[in-house]
Amino acid sequence: MAKTTSDQINTCPFLGLNNDNTSHMAFTSPENCCHHCKPIVPIKLEHQNDYCLDTNFLTCPVYTDQEGRRMPPDLIYSEKAGSMRIGRRLLWAGLILAGIAAATLLFFMFENAEQSGNSPSNLISINSIQTLTAIANSSSLPTSTAALTATDSINIISNTETAFPAITATVSPFPTLTLTSPTSNVTQTNTAPVSPSLTASPTSMQTPSPHSLDVPVGRGQLFIIHKVINGENLSTLADTHSTSLEAIMAVNYQLNVPIKIDAVIIIPLQKKDTQGLSIFEPYQVTATQITAEALANELDTDSLLFKYVNDLKDGDLLHQGDWILVPR
Repeated sequence: MAKTTSDQINTCPFLGLNNDNTSHMAFTSPENCCHHCKPIVPIKLEHQNDYCLDTNFLTCPVYTDQEGRRMPPDLIYSEKAGSMRIGRRLLWAGLILAGIAAATLLFFMFENAEQSGNSPSNLISINSIQTLTAIANSSSLPTSTAALTATDSINIISNTETAFPAITATVSPFPTLTLTSPTSNVTQTNTAPVSPSLTASPTSMQTPSPHSLDVPVGRGQLFIIHKVINGENLSTLADTHSTSLEAIMAVNYQLNVPIKIDAVIIIPLQKKDTQGLSIFEPYQVTATQITAEALANELDTDSLLFKYVNDLKDGDLLHQGDWILVPR
């Protein structure tokens, strides 16, 4: 091709054909020659690619040298070198094609083997013959000696339908194992356990005080003194103790309605009507101990009625924490 202004900028101005310094091949070619040297000779293809056909020609050692000198021998194109280069390329191409062909052949061979029922796992059969002889000699316990002899013969035989070679391997280990158990003298002394002597002392069943909360008290008509808990009201308490709302309200002195939690009230048991009911006030004893008569006098109530409703006798003592009914 003839040189253009763009070519003159991007390529060496001395690049041309052998008989035409105004034209050159636009690619690396044995036809491209250097007209800066004398005689005119074709340029090595690698040098063309690096300098002649590139703007790097400004740094080319030939371009920067004096015009008319001989081309360095290592930069001259050699047909022999080119042939060797082409030969190497053809060799690599042949090797690659051969590898592809071999891989394709193996693929089809294994695929055909699987379709015919001879999977690759069935192409090799292993016959193993093992002979184990164990001899144990012991003269006295607890020392014992054991000798173990093993001979293994393994044959790997290829399937006759394939071209795999036959392989035979033989392994013959002869291990000897000696075991010696240590002896030990152990002296054991058994001591009979001593059973502790237990002495059982009879205990008496403690009964709640007759003057506690929720314990029936009285003569004839029974009452209980009860402390209200969460969820209780007069109606539920009346149903629980087989009495009536009216009876509970009639027997309690200055009862606050509705009743509140922790309020202490008196409940008549098994009493639906209010006939014959007296009015009482619950009271908890604060003195360490006190006679019934003294407490009745202190509370300014009738002593006989006080002892009757609390089921007390003359001279009975009441103790701190006791709950009693005080007639009003």
